[in-house]
Amino acid sequence: MKSNQLSKTVLITGGSSGIGKELTILLYKQGYKVLVVSISKKELSELVKDLITIDPSGKVETLELDLTETESTQKILNWISKLKIEIDILVNNAGFGLWGKSWELDPKKVESMLLLNMTAVTQLSNAFAGRMIERRKGFILNIASTASLQPLSYMAAYAASKAYVVSFSEALAEELAPYGVKLGILFPGTTRTNFLSTAGIHEEKKKGSLGNLAYSIAMDPKDVALVAFSAIENCKRKSVPGLLNRLHYYSTKIFPIWFVKKSANMIFKKN
Repeated sequence: MKSNQLSKTVLITGGSSGIGKELTILLYKQGYKVLVVSISKKELSELVKDLITIDPSGKVETLELDLTETESTQKILNWISKLKIEIDILVNNAGFGLWGKSWELDPKKVESMLLLNMTAVTQLSNAFAGRMIERRKGFILNIASTASLQPLSYMAAYAASKAYVVSFSEALAEELAPYGVKLGILFPGTTRTNFLSTAGIHEEKKKGSLGNLAYSIAMDPKDVALVAFSAIENCKRKSVPGLLNRLHYYSTKIFPIWFVKKSANMIFKKN
C-alpha cells in the first residue's frame, strides 16, 4: 500500500548505501520521487537497478558527487534546476566517523569528516530552507547520532560534529517554524553498515572488545530506515530508533554528564 505522499520529491545525500539506501527504497516503494546524491558511482548504479526492479514506473534521479568539494551545494542546486524539480523533503544522511586517539587520526580524513558532517549539512539545510520558505512548506531531516549526546573519547571529533548537527538543527527548526517549514533530527546508534569499518571498528570474537560489542548490538539499517520514514511521514521533531538507543538518549537526561562520559570512555577506549 502506497503512502498518500505520492507527489512528494525527496533529496537524500548518502542514499546509495546503509541507512540511506534502505530509506531510499522505502520512499520509492511508497511513491515518492527520489533524488539520490552519493560519492559512489557503482553504488548509485546498483541502487537504480534495484529500484527499477521494484517498480519500473517509479521516479529516481542520481548524482555522483563528493559533498566535501567546494561548491558541492551549488552543483546540487544546478542539477535540480536542470531537472526542473522542487524538493519537498531534504534528508541530510551522508556522513562518516573515525575511531582512535584524536592526535593519531589522519588529519586529512578528519577534515573530510568535518566538512561532510557539518559544513555540507549546514549549506544544504540553508539552501533548501530558503526554497521551502518561499513555498511555505517542506521538511528537512538531519541525521545526527547517539554519539552526539555526550563528548565521546576516541571518537572525539565525530561526536562533536554530530553534536553540532543537533545544535544547529534545533536552532534552525525554531527559525523555520513561522514559515510552515519543519525540521527533524534522527538519532541512530550503532548500525550494521559500512560505517563501523570505515570508522576503524572491525568485528571481533573477543568478548568485551569494542568490535564484539558494536556488532552484537548494531541495529539492522532497515529498522533504522523505518523510523526515519515515520519521521518524514509525520514531520517528527526528534526520533530515536531502537530500545537501547532510546535508553541511551534518556540516560543523558537523567545521569550527570561526568558519569555518561566515563561510561562511554570505558566502551570506546582504544589501547
